[in-house]
Amino acid sequence: MDNPTSPLETLRQLKEMLDAGALTPTEFEALKQRLLFTDPPTPPAPPPPSPPRRPRLVRPSPLFRQHPCHPLFQPRRPFSHPRRPSASSIPW
Repeated sequence: MDNPTSPLETLRQLKEMLDAGALTPTEFEALKQRLLFTDPPTPPAPPPPSPPRRPRLVRPSPLFRQHPCHPLFQPRRPFSHPRRPSASSIPW
């Protein structure tokens, strides 16, 4: 017998041989039992895992320092236009 791709195909070939008279029912049952109850071939072992990558160090954005929870946070003074007086400096 050839080495077909699947056990189902092998079983079909055995049944055809039984129907053609090339196998006795006892031989067919013995071959069927051996086909169905043997361990399937083990798949090849997967390749070993690659070594873990080192995490890439990323510098934090300078905007991160502007967050009030950051230890180096420095509040900025409110913007005042150099040519226009602020509303609080107008006497009326």
